[in-house]
Amino acid sequence: MGVLIDELTEKILALPRDERVILVERLSDSLVDLHEDDHLGDAWREVIRRRMAEVESGEVELIDGATGFQRVRDALRK
Repeated sequence: MGVLIDELTEKILALPRDERVILVERLSDSLVDLHEDDHLGDAWREVIRRRMAEVESGEVELIDGATGFQRVRDALRK
């Protein structure tokens, strides 16, 4: 990642949760194909809200990508 992305990420993560949700919604909206049904955008926003709440409440724990992929590989070997 570039320095700008790192700086933006640091500043964004320092924002309150509600402001981060708004930012995620705006970024998500900027990536949505104009021809997609709007209900799909609403559904994804709900998934994002739910997942953020799960992480912040401690209900789920985030893991890094390498660990996640290793767990998948291990599960597929069984």
